[in-house]
Amino acid sequence: MKLAISYNEMVKEFLGKVEGSIKIPKDVQGTELRIKRKTELFPNLTHIVDLIGATATWLYHISKEKHIVVLYHVRGSLFPITIEVSNFLSYESLNLQIEEQLEQIKEMNEEEIEEFQNGNTLYEMSPIIIGETYYELQDTNTLQFVFSKNMQSVEIIFNSVNWKETTITRYAQQIQGVLIGTSQNKNNYIKNFNIITEAEMALYSQVNDTTAVYPEKSIVDMFYNTVTQFPNRIALSSREGTLTYEELNKKSNQIAHMLIKNGVQLGDYVGIFMKRSIDTVVSMVAILKAGAAYVPIDPDYPESRIQYIIQDSQAKVILMKETPITCDGVQTVSMYDSETCEDIDVKLSIHCDDVAYMIYTSGSTGNPKGTMLAHRGVVNLYTWMQKQYELTEEDVFAQFPSFSFDASVWESFASLFCGGNLYVLLEEERLSVEAFANAIYKVKATSILALATIFVRQVATYLAEEDIYKLASLKRIAIGGEMLPVEVIKLWRERIGTNVEIHNVYGPTECTVVTTTYKIPSQLNEDVASIPIGKPCANYQVMILDENMNLCPIGVPGELYIDSVGLAKGYFNKPNKTMEAFIQNPFNPIVNIYKTGDIVKLLEDGNIEFLHRKDDQVKIRGHRIELGEIQSKISQNHNIKENAVFAKKSKEGSQYLIAFYTTLNKKEIPELVYQLQEQLPDYMVPSKLIYINELPLTPNKKIDVKKLAQLEEKYEPVRLQEYVAPCNKAEKQIARAWAEVLGISKVGVHDDFFTIGGHSLKVLRVLTLLKEDFSHLTIQDFFKERTIYGLARIEREVKVEKEEVFREYKVIHEPDTITYANVLEETQILNVFLTGATGYLGSHILYELLRDTSATIYCLVRPTKDVQQRIIDTLTGYFSDICEEWLQRIQAVAGDLGEEYLGMSEEEFMFISSKMDTIIHCGADVRHFGDGKQFENINVQGTSRMLALAEKGATFHFISTIGIPLELAVDQWDTYMKTGDFNYSVDLENVYSNSKLQAENIVREAMKNGLRGNIYRAGNLACHSETGSFQQNIEGNAFYRLIKTMLLIGKAPNVKWKVDFTPIDFASKSIVSYLKDSQIVGETLHICHPHQIEFEQFIQLIGECGYNLKMVPLSEYVNTGLELAKENEVIAELIASQVAGDGAQQSEIVMGTRRTNEWIKKKELIVPAINKEFIQQLLAHGEKVGYFPKIMK
Repeated sequence: MKLAISYNEMVKEFLGKVEGSIKIPKDVQGTELRIKRKTELFPNLTHIVDLIGATATWLYHISKEKHIVVLYHVRGSLFPITIEVSNFLSYESLNLQIEEQLEQIKEMNEEEIEEFQNGNTLYEMSPIIIGETYYELQDTNTLQFVFSKNMQSVEIIFNSVNWKETTITRYAQQIQGVLIGTSQNKNNYIKNFNIITEAEMALYSQVNDTTAVYPEKSIVDMFYNTVTQFPNRIALSSREGTLTYEELNKKSNQIAHMLIKNGVQLGDYVGIFMKRSIDTVVSMVAILKAGAAYVPIDPDYPESRIQYIIQDSQAKVILMKETPITCDGVQTVSMYDSETCEDIDVKLSIHCDDVAYMIYTSGSTGNPKGTMLAHRGVVNLYTWMQKQYELTEEDVFAQFPSFSFDASVWESFASLFCGGNLYVLLEEERLSVEAFANAIYKVKATSILALATIFVRQVATYLAEEDIYKLASLKRIAIGGEMLPVEVIKLWRERIGTNVEIHNVYGPTECTVVTTTYKIPSQLNEDVASIPIGKPCANYQVMILDENMNLCPIGVPGELYIDSVGLAKGYFNKPNKTMEAFIQNPFNPIVNIYKTGDIVKLLEDGNIEFLHRKDDQVKIRGHRIELGEIQSKISQNHNIKENAVFAKKSKEGSQYLIAFYTTLNKKEIPELVYQLQEQLPDYMVPSKLIYINELPLTPNKKIDVKKLAQLEEKYEPVRLQEYVAPCNKAEKQIARAWAEVLGISKVGVHDDFFTIGGHSLKVLRVLTLLKEDFSHLTIQDFFKERTIYGLARIEREVKVEKEEVFREYKVIHEPDTITYANVLEETQILNVFLTGATGYLGSHILYELLRDTSATIYCLVRPTKDVQQRIIDTLTGYFSDICEEWLQRIQAVAGDLGEEYLGMSEEEFMFISSKMDTIIHCGADVRHFGDGKQFENINVQGTSRMLALAEKGATFHFISTIGIPLELAVDQWDTYMKTGDFNYSVDLENVYSNSKLQAENIVREAMKNGLRGNIYRAGNLACHSETGSFQQNIEGNAFYRLIKTMLLIGKAPNVKWKVDFTPIDFASKSIVSYLKDSQIVGETLHICHPHQIEFEQFIQLIGECGYNLKMVPLSEYVNTGLELAKENEVIAELIASQVAGDGAQQSEIVMGTRRTNEWIKKKELIVPAINKEFIQQLLAHGEKVGYFPKIMK
C-alpha cells in the first residue's frame, strides 16, 4: 500500500507540473469545482481491459515508475488494479494481470467490498479512475475515464480550473496511440511503446527545422576578412591598453611565425599559459594561424593539474608570458620572443573540420579530459549569432569568462568576426560589482554574452542605486553555465530595468559552446516557475529521449541528445569515453549524437526546460565538474575508506561542494584539505570536508546523499588543529563573527581561517562585524595571524593605545642631509630611466620630464602588451597636450622589478646602466596587504636591482612613502625627540610600509657609500590642483574611499587629524625640479603640502560644496555605517575597508616639511591652496566619473 501511495504522489506531482498553466488559483480554491467532459472515440476497444492496459502503459511512460496503479470504478466502489512492469513485460502479459484482478473483483461479495472500501480513500492511490459511471470525487487532479453504454467511446471528465483542454486532448491522443499500437502487436514489450502523438512529432520537426547556410571557412579566414574590412577599428582593449585589427593581425602574425619556426605544424596542439589579458586573445589567434589548436591552461590551477594537461594534450609548445612554467620534455616559448619575427600574413591551408581548440573539463575517473572542437562549429555559431543578436562593428563586447572555459570562445570570436571591440575584463572587474559597472560605463559595452548566473545575481543585488546608470549602454546579455533561477531575472528587472535583452543560453562544451537559447520576455508572468533554455541554434537538432531511446512527449522528462555541425571530434586519446558520449543516432544511424546527461522536458511552445543532471556532474561558478574526479582525488589518500561528494545550494542560491569521508583507522585526516588544494582548482575543493564514522546507505545499499545533506550542519569540518574553545570575551566575539560568515557552528581558537572556508572577501565581512569592538584589526592581520587566538592577542596589545586621548600635535621633520666629499657641477639631464611610468605619480613625473627637460626617458613597463602604446595610453588619459615630439623621446623597456636584471637580458641591462645619467625609481607593489614575500621581491629586492643599474654613476632618486615616519612614530616618538630621527633597523606592521622602509634602508646605505641621489617620501597624493582630475582607478585610493563612505552615510567622524592634500601636479613638479639640481643630493624630502588642514575644516569645506555631513563621534560614524551596510552592499564594502585601516583615525602626528620648504622657496615653486575651490574640484571630478554620489544643491 505504501508503494502505491508513493507512486501516486509522484505521478500527481508530475501531472500537476507538466505545464506551467496547470495550477489552481487561490481565488478558486474552496469554490464549487467546474467539471468538463470530453468525448473521445477509442477504435478497436472491445473490452475494458484494453483501456486499463493502455492507460497503465501510458502512466508507465510518463512516470518511469514500474509499480503502476489504476483505479477501477464498478459496483459503486473503487478497486486498485496494480501492475508490476519489467523490461520484458509484453502488452499481452499486462492484460493477463489486469484480467486476473478484474476476475477477483467480480467474485467479491458485498461484505468483502465494504471491508475493502473502509475509509473511502482509495482514490489517493492513483490519479486515474476508469469505470462505466462517474464517481463523485472532490480531488481536483484526478482524471476519470467513463465508458459509454455501448462501450465504444469514453468520456474523460476533468476539472477545468486545474486542467487545460489541450492537455487532456493530448493525453487522450497518447492513450489512443497505445490502443492502436496494441491492436497491431500485442506481443510488443511495454517499454517499447512510443506514446508520442503526431502533433508532438510535428513540434519536434518544427523545433529542429534549423538548417541554415554558413561559410565553409576556418576561423582564420573569417578573421582575415574582418581585418580587411576594419583595419583601424579597435579589436581588443582592457585597462592595459588597446589593439586595432591591423595591430592584432600583425602581432598574431609575428607569434604564428615564431611558433612555426619552433616546429609547430598543422594539427599540433599549443598550450596557452598566461593570466587573462588581451594577449591571451592575441595568442589564440596566432596559434590558429599557425595551423595548430590552442589549449588554454589557467596559471591558477594547481601545479599537478597544469602538468597533467600539458602531458595529456601532447602539446608541441607552451606559449607563455610573464608567468614562468616548468614542463619536462615540452618546449616553452615567450610571446615576447616574437617581436623580431616578420608580421606578414600567415597563409596555410586550414580546413574548417580541423581542430581549433581543446578545452579540458572535469573527468569522472579522476583526471580532466580534453574535448576537441573544430573551426566549423565556431563559424556556424557566429553566423547564427550575428543574425540573432544583430551584431555589428559598433558593438563593444565585455569578455567575462575564463579563457579555460569554453564560453570564452563564442564571445571572443563573435567580436572578432563582426569587427567589434572585445574588452577583456581583468580580475577585479570580474569580481567587484562596482569595478564591473565602472568598466561597462567606461567602454560603453553593448554586449556580454557569457555572464555567470551567480555574478548576475550579485550585480542585481549589490550594485548601488546611483551606479545603475553605468549599465545603460548594454543592449544584450547572455547568461549560462548553470540553471538560471526566476528570482534572479525578476530582481534584475526590478533594479536594473527592462531595457537590456536577457538570453538564457545552454550548451555542453562538446557541442561548441551554445546549443539552445531563450530570449527572456521583458515581463515575466507571476506564476513562472523556471526559465527555459529555449530552442536550438542554427544547424543544431535536439532530441529528448527516454531510457528506451523513444522520443518523450510534451512535459515528460527525458535525457537531451544533440546533433550538430558543431559536435566535438571526441575526447583526446580517450576512445572509450568518446564512444560512451557520442553514440549512434537511433533515427539516423549514419550520424552520431551527443549524450548530454541532462534531464529536460519539451514545453508546448517548443521551448525546452532544464530539470537536473542524470549523473554526478554539477556546475560550480559556471564550471562543469565531475564529482567523480574529486572523489578520486580524495581516494588517493591511502587512509580513505569511502567518500561522497555532492553539491548543495546556499541561502544565496549558489552551489557549493561538500565531501564526507570515512577512514580505515577511524580517524579524521586534517591535512586532506591541503592535498586537494595541491591537485584541484579552488572551485573544485569542497567548502566542507567532513569526517564521519560511517556513510549512511539507502535500502538499495547506495550512499544516501540526501541524508548526508541533512547531516551537514550536524557535523563540523575536519580541523587542522585540536579543537580549543574560545575562553575569553574577545575570542568569543571573534568566533561568533567567523561562525556567521563561514556558516560554521563551532569554531576553535586555533582553527586557520583560510582552511575552514575563508578567503579575502570573507575577511572584509568579518571585519565589518567586528568593527565596533575591534577597530584596530586590519585585513593584513588575517594574513599574519590566521587564528582567533592570534587576532585576539593583537587586539589586547592595542587596547591601551585605544584608550589614549588627544594631547597635542607632534611634528616630524625630515632626517638630516647626507653630505658628500665632492660637490658636482651643474649637469644637464640627458637620459633618464624611470619605473612606475604607468602609475599615477610616475606618469605625472614623466609628463614633467617631457615638459621641463629635453631628456630621453626610458620607461620600465611590465610586458603585458605593447609597452610603448601602454605608456602613450596612460599619458593621453591624463593629459591633453601630449605632442608627437614628446612621444619620440619616450623609449619603453619591457621588464619586471621582480626578475633578475629587471627582466632584461644581461646585455640590455649593462647597456642601460652605461647610458643613464638619472634613475627615478617610482614603481612598486602598492597594495596595503598580501603576501610578504611578494612585497620583499618587488619592493625590496627590486630596489636592489635598480641600485645595480646606477653603479655606472647615475644619480638615484627613490620614491618612498610618508607612511614610514608615521608608523615609526607610534613606538619611537621618544627616540625622535632625543635624536631628531628614528631607528630604521626595525620591522613595521604594514607589509607595504615595511617593504618601503627596508628599501629606504638599502638606498640610504648606498647614499652613505657615495651614491648620489635623494629619497622622496610622497604624502597623500590628491587631485590635480587646476583640473581636479585624479587617478584612473579612483576606487583603489584609500582616501577617496573614505570620502565616498562619508558621503553615502551622511556623517563624518569627529577626530583630530591634520589632513595632507598633496596635489599631484605639485608633487611631480617638485620632484622633477629637485632632481634637475645637482646640488640637491643626500636628502630625504617630505613631498607633502606644507600647510595641512584640520579634518574638521575639510568636512566644513565639503559642506560648503553642497554635501550635508554631520560630524559625530567615531563610534557613531562606524555604527551608522554598519547598520546601513545591512541593506547596502556598497556601503558594506566601503565600511569594511575603513575597518581594514583606511578610515579616519585620531592622530597627533603631523608631517613637517621644514627642509623641503627651503627648497620650495629656492626653486620658487607655487604651492596650491587647499580651499573651497580645490575641494570643489576634487568632489566634482569624483561625481563626474560616477564614483561620488551627486551633490545635493
